[in-house]
Amino acid sequence: MGHQKDPPKKTKEEHIKNLIQIIRSSDTHHTITPTTERPRLKVLKGIRAIIFDVYGTILSSAAGDISTAMATQDHVAIRKLTVHSHTYSLKDLMQRFISEVDHTHNMAKAKGIPYPEVDVRTIWKTIFAGMQLPPLTVHEIEKYALQYELLVNPSRSMPEASHTIQRLSRQGYIIGIVSNAQFFTPLLLRILMPEVYATINTRYCIWSYKEGIAKPDTALFTRLIDVMPYQKHELLFVGNDMKNDIWCASQVGMKTALFAGDARSYRPRTQEDSVKNIIPDCILTSLDQLSSCLSS
Repeated sequence: MGHQKDPPKKTKEEHIKNLIQIIRSSDTHHTITPTTERPRLKVLKGIRAIIFDVYGTILSSAAGDISTAMATQDHVAIRKLTVHSHTYSLKDLMQRFISEVDHTHNMAKAKGIPYPEVDVRTIWKTIFAGMQLPPLTVHEIEKYALQYELLVNPSRSMPEASHTIQRLSRQGYIIGIVSNAQFFTPLLLRILMPEVYATINTRYCIWSYKEGIAKPDTALFTRLIDVMPYQKHELLFVGNDMKNDIWCASQVGMKTALFAGDARSYRPRTQEDSVKNIIPDCILTSLDQLSSCLSS
């Protein structure tokens, strides 16, 4: 990101503790509304690893996605964020944020990257510089980026996610992730779903912000397959988005389960031609239905 050299280890540890406290003090109590979908379950034989999307699948968020995908501003109109003793409306910050994300995406697309991903730390560094604030440290930028995310897009664990994933891990399935995400996403999982976080093998986690590309780029899924010890047909991907999750995973040969348990995040994409002929292997309206899709 072009920041100064890394802070000392002790300072990093103190910073992580501060971020954890911010998460623990945030509002995570938005409601989850069921969809009108009906489950479609069948036993998928030979599955050895289960890979999850995060936002809208195992984490429910107010926007149904990560904030970089948000376009609405209505629910943040009266909220504010204080940065270096200056108080700004979240609506103003969101407008700046969306504009800078769009600009960065367009620059990357002009270089031939069809589905680019940003690092929000770089986005906020640019925004704050344009607001003529004093230079901010890496830790300060991460703190404000996390505070912004939690204010505009609070997250909570999806019902049934924690005990379902723990049970699958105990049964011997490898648990992995392919997700559009930011630096704070693993930390959210660590704090909001500690038991799940403990089951995830970090080697089998593909985070978009680290790769510089986002779903629906199938390269994210290919990169997972490249490090997995199993064949692609032995991998089951679970996600809430027909294009970003089910289409992508099916294109690289993975089995698929569409999660349709949260009306806020469910993305059937019924008007998109690319998914009209794509049929998920299973449709879940609750994550605990995964057990019915796996052979004992």
